[in-house]
Amino acid sequence: MLQSPCSKIENLEERFVNGEISKEQFAKFSSKYSADIKKLSDETAQDALVSSNLEKAIDKELKQNLQYLVYPEGILYDKKNNTV
Repeated sequence: MLQSPCSKIENLEERFVNGEISKEQFAKFSSKYSADIKKLSDETAQDALVSSNLEKAIDKELKQNLQYLVYPEGILYDKKNNTV
């Protein structure tokens, strides 16, 4: 099972406190895991900017739901007579 960088840092801190690893080892691996966390958070922030279409899709869905509440049978348009 893969561990998240946050849980790896927690395990690393615990091992350091228990004297299982040296200060140098702790510094080396904690900086590596911190860099992983920063990379993941940057990717997440970038993905959030790309998902603007999600907001548009939600707005469209809400409008359609309102339309179906007002007109349960739907709306028909007659092109020949130009009437709704």
